[in-house]
Amino acid sequence: MDVYIVKNQEELARRAYQIMLGVVHSKDNVILGLATGSSPVGVYDLFRQNKPDVSHVITVNLDEYIGLPADHQQSYAYFMKQHLFNHLKFKEVHIPNGMNPDHGAECARYDGILAANIPDLQLLAADVPKKAFTMGIKSIMQAKEILLIASGVQKAQAIKEMLEGKVTQEMPASILQNHPNVIAIIDQEAASLIDPTLLEQNPFCGYDKS
Repeated sequence: MDVYIVKNQEELARRAYQIMLGVVHSKDNVILGLATGSSPVGVYDLFRQNKPDVSHVITVNLDEYIGLPADHQQSYAYFMKQHLFNHLKFKEVHIPNGMNPDHGAECARYDGILAANIPDLQLLAADVPKKAFTMGIKSIMQAKEILLIASGVQKAQAIKEMLEGKVTQEMPASILQNHPNVIAIIDQEAASLIDPTLLEQNPFCGYDKS
């Protein structure tokens, strides 16, 4: 895993955008797995501002709350439309349907989308549903490249456990230690609990002190 610690959220967004833009420009057919939450907002802002050609890009979102329609302000579909999908024309966008009453069928449907596009195949607030459809670890690990971004002191403990701990079910992100092509971009607040020797001894870690 290549780990880069940057000064702040703005630098994190800039670097993540450059990496994603490189992928978008690298081939005629691109599949991006996208997340919601505070960390990627700055990245999506840069996509909106620069408006790169994404007409050949298919997106698959990681999750959606069960019981929320796509136009609900707390749904992930609404979040993605506000921050990205309403501003750029992607080839296809896919998000789980949180209103499908047959949860097994919805999971099977979304698995079918993932299987069609990836042949080699949550943090919850108190005032939103407690259940969600989510992409499984196996599907995530089948991605050719994974870009992980994390910002803010509230992510610090999770980042420490992900990088320094053993691979466990209690810390699902720790499985990324076993993926051959992961880039993690972390701001200084999210990296505040990482053992400094990890960065000093690991040649794949970098620290931007600027």
